[in-house]
Amino acid sequence: MSRWLRLSRVRLIVQPWRSPYISPWRTHARFLSANSSVEYVEVPCGSAGSVLLSLHNISRHSPSTPLVIFIPPFSPVESGYNAPLPRFLDDHPTVVINYRWRPSEPREPDEAHEGLEYHDVHKPPERHDQEGGRWPEDPLPWPIPLHDVTIGYTWIKNNLGSGTYTPRKPRHAYVYGSYLGASLATGLAFTESHFPHLLQPMTIRGLIAHNGIYNWSMFLPDHPIHEKKRKRRNPPDGLEYEPIEEPGVFTDLKQHTPALFSEPSNLFDPFASACYFFHTANLYVPEDFTTPLSDILASLSPEMNDAIDALASSTSLSAYEGGGYDHDEAEEHIETADELLRKASLFAKKQKAPRKSYFTFPPQNSGVRLPSTLLLHSAPISHDPDPNTDTTNEPPQQQNSPPQSTPKKKPPPAKPAKPRPPRNSFTTQALELGGLMMRSMDMYEPIHISSTGFYRSPRPGPPPDWLVNEGDAENGGLPTPRPWVSTDGANAASGNGGNGRRIGPDPNLGPSMEQALEEQERERLREIERRVQSYEMRPALGVSLPALGKREEGVDGEGGGQESEMDLGLELDEEAEQVVAEWLREKIEEDLRRDGRGMGR
Repeated sequence: MSRWLRLSRVRLIVQPWRSPYISPWRTHARFLSANSSVEYVEVPCGSAGSVLLSLHNISRHSPSTPLVIFIPPFSPVESGYNAPLPRFLDDHPTVVINYRWRPSEPREPDEAHEGLEYHDVHKPPERHDQEGGRWPEDPLPWPIPLHDVTIGYTWIKNNLGSGTYTPRKPRHAYVYGSYLGASLATGLAFTESHFPHLLQPMTIRGLIAHNGIYNWSMFLPDHPIHEKKRKRRNPPDGLEYEPIEEPGVFTDLKQHTPALFSEPSNLFDPFASACYFFHTANLYVPEDFTTPLSDILASLSPEMNDAIDALASSTSLSAYEGGGYDHDEAEEHIETADELLRKASLFAKKQKAPRKSYFTFPPQNSGVRLPSTLLLHSAPISHDPDPNTDTTNEPPQQQNSPPQSTPKKKPPPAKPAKPRPPRNSFTTQALELGGLMMRSMDMYEPIHISSTGFYRSPRPGPPPDWLVNEGDAENGGLPTPRPWVSTDGANAASGNGGNGRRIGPDPNLGPSMEQALEEQERERLREIERRVQSYEMRPALGVSLPALGKREEGVDGEGGGQESEMDLGLELDEEAEQVVAEWLREKIEEDLRRDGRGMGR
């Protein structure tokens, strides 16, 4: 406790606070119970106010006990409310980073705030500025939540890490986030997962992400996912092809994207869209969130399109104007040269989209290693076809048609069309990120090298799924070869699995060494699959963002009708909680065993 007070700019809050569910005259200096204890720390964020940290069960555990950092699913609209602690974290020392992420556009309460409010029965002290007034509820869009999480983690690392204890081994930390918090937790874990042997006060060893958005740019209309309209042979009425977005909470997050990020360029920030840690974007940054480039160009006049074509084809504007064109009429359509150049840039972007290129992440010699990850996602909600729709393949009867002399055989009735899952959902987001992580682990992480300096991959058959993705479509669908794997283009062209690999014995190695390397490679791939796991939960039916955070005044105006995370259906179900608790327990024991430390409390 004393080491926190030595920080001059950090205030440890132990003032009385009151839960909205208890009588006004009952107050506590701290929230103490038989199962948990809560303290609050307010960390300044420069001129942007401060971020509130909730410390659960810190004093009940040893400073060497692994720490859990919880990033809540949504930010509270009003100051003074903090997120509840998930049940499976009751036995762990946990710090909650109550980040601030409020919409940037003023809206009616039932349009914006209802979908983003997040309340709990625990209400810490109200935060005040230096003059004694409450912090103003100003819009706090991106990157304010990123700054809050970064500053909050810096305080956690400096004050709860192993820097003041001996031996100087970094304290293990595990990050859990859901929904908006999952995007923030992923960026934090990917950049703070240092090697254990580095002298860091804290290192993140595991990530648990629940229903996160890891590529926000997939909501933009120009993303390639919106161009792949895979039609069916006999689609029922109103179901020509599978939908784009999953209905429910996922669609609500898309609707709130402009208010959360304020600018389309913020969607391409890797700390918001973690997939961009691994590759470049395959689309340009648009001018707004909803208008595709094709609509902007379609709204131009023919004269403006001619001018854009002239600029795009490197034809000078003077040559274009000297071709007998009415200058007075041109001035009506071309307001300024800057506007013309902007439209020409949009036209050039529409002609050819950027190509996806992969990064080496984590960078070499950075001291960062991708953490073990558990990606939780709800099963996708499909758009079911209308049960009253006739899905048979009978041709329509034409009126006033002459009777046919020879009756034709009726085609067999078509089977009822099964609804396809949406192309953009919590499931696809998790699978895309997991595939990129496994690809990075397979290609860039340090490997055991033989005495000859390299060895051929003994992997039989096609490569793992994470090596083949849509980003390699320009390469004929081939996976990107690892530098120590021999490839054979002729073998790929012959259709041998479409993998472009020819596996054969290394003439420089004996049979026993080749067999040992083969088993070593298989074990390495199994280790990668253990480090990146996913778990599919039941679909989140009947839950949508506009239903969140509705507050009804209770008795004595204490807000007794507030809904918590459990009431809203956004919490993990009982089976998922058991999976997460078991995964976290095994991961903590494994990491402590590898570091040569026991389970300290």
